[in-house]
Amino acid sequence: MDDFIKEKDKVLVKEVKEGDFENLVSMMGQLGAVRDRTNTYDNMFDPIKKKIELLKFYDQEVPDDVFDRLQHLPEKWANTKKLAMQAKQLVASLQTNEVANIRRKTAAFDVEQYNFREAFRQEAPFKYESQEPYKCLDTVRLFFVLFLSKRII
Repeated sequence: MDDFIKEKDKVLVKEVKEGDFENLVSMMGQLGAVRDRTNTYDNMFDPIKKKIELLKFYDQEVPDDVFDRLQHLPEKWANTKKLAMQAKQLVASLQTNEVANIRRKTAAFDVEQYNFREAFRQEAPFKYESQEPYKCLDTVRLFFVLFLSKRII
């Protein structure tokens, strides 16, 4: 748990700039990891303290470093959750911008796909009346390859 907290603290203090998609996705992943473990870690400290008290009651030795970690981990975890909330607030506007960009790209793709479909229907290489179906298919195939290559890049 201590390693998890140290790792997330390092990442959550980094600044994500507008247009930096990779760091935005990475930050969202880190925020998700903190969110996923919040419930588990929040409910973990009391049972561990009770187990240590039980061990002490039966005169079992508990190393001092374990007891020391147990004293400091709740504070560190609370600090990590605060950092996560701050990072989430800072990233929210960037996330909203990326959602808008993805929607815009999706709409543009839908228009291009519709235009391709209409061009294919107008060419109609599979009609019985088609004079040069293979030439038409080659043209459609070339258009399709160009369409896909533009999408991939």
